[in-house]
Amino acid sequence: MKIGTDSVLLAAAVPLEWLPPGVLRVLDIGCGCGVVAFCLADRLWQQGRRDAHWVGIDIDAPSVEEAMLNAAEFPSRDGFSFDFQNVSFHQWRGNGHAKFDLVVSNPPFFGASLKPADPRRCLSRHRDDLLPFDELIAGTADLLSDQGRFFVILPVSEVSAFERQADPLLSLRFKMMIRPVWGKDFNRCVLGFSRQAGTVQETELSIRNADYSWSQSYRTLTECLYWEKMWEPRYSK
Repeated sequence: MKIGTDSVLLAAAVPLEWLPPGVLRVLDIGCGCGVVAFCLADRLWQQGRRDAHWVGIDIDAPSVEEAMLNAAEFPSRDGFSFDFQNVSFHQWRGNGHAKFDLVVSNPPFFGASLKPADPRRCLSRHRDDLLPFDELIAGTADLLSDQGRFFVILPVSEVSAFERQADPLLSLRFKMMIRPVWGKDFNRCVLGFSRQAGTVQETELSIRNADYSWSQSYRTLTECLYWEKMWEPRYSK
């Protein structure tokens, strides 16, 4: 549960040009060890954004400890700051906070489904009563600035329910359907929301080609975040 493809996809898919100018406030709900935050920080820095403050919250204490260690090791970025907290979203959202320009979440997304034996893996993947979609959506709607954006990555099986619950509070503006291999079924989706209604940018992405090599579209989307050796062939179909 360190550097997962879902987290990288979420961080890479956010259209930075959609974010408001000035100092950014970014909230990562279910931050884990900070992968999404650090990937976004690197993208922002590469594009010339120099002022941003990240708040990351997670219910898993060891993950937050790792996020804090990673923040200490992250290359110096004057103007950026990271604040990782071991707290549930339910507890944290009730304390009164300034609005955020960007909220991201790679949440525990499975509901009533078979759970893994590892309790920490279960915590990271199964929402049940820990972070139900309605609470995530309502809390984010309260915390989002007028021009703010909310991005979340979900299994395709959960997308319809999430869109339906978000509809009264937030408007869908971005939808990226993702398949692991060309020709296979879609298995993930990145959704983007805002307070204002408007057109929906829809796109599709295959992570690998039919021969299991990395697709050019996936490389283009994420290559700024990966070490060059990532793209060397490791296995074939």
